[in-house]
Amino acid sequence: MDEKNIDCDRIVAMEYLLYFSLALILSILFSMGGTGSGIAMIPLLHLLGIEFNLAKAVGIFTGFTTTVTSSVMNFRRGVLEIRFAMPLALSLLVFAPLGAQLSRFVEMDWLLLGACAAGAILGGSIGNHLMHVRLSQAQVKRVIAVLLYLLAFRMLWMLWR
Repeated sequence: MDEKNIDCDRIVAMEYLLYFSLALILSILFSMGGTGSGIAMIPLLHLLGIEFNLAKAVGIFTGFTTTVTSSVMNFRRGVLEIRFAMPLALSLLVFAPLGAQLSRFVEMDWLLLGACAAGAILGGSIGNHLMHVRLSQAQVKRVIAVLLYLLAFRMLWMLWR
């Protein structure tokens, strides 16, 4: 009986490692493109079997985390245009508490949220660094476009199957 519990614990740990890795990779890519990773995170989590409302909550939080991490790094680097960022920051300040209040209707998996948030913070940092050191904006846009097309084809294939 004890071996079965250990195996189940390993499987659960591997699932959360998968979610962390997914958030890390998507956050690296999407932070280089200047956006949050939620646009790809939500459908991918749902394809992995996460209930859609939970996938939306986690994806939106992951995208928010990536955006905040990239913004802080850009501010430190001196490349953040405050006049452009201020409307976004104010809207986040107003609507984030509203979203948090409405999320009480979703049964939250806090480990999933934590794993994805940690991956998004690390991925946002790495992606922002890579963008300014290694890759051009055009290269990043191509990678993101290919990823989104693959995701769209996968979703369409599942609908027609």
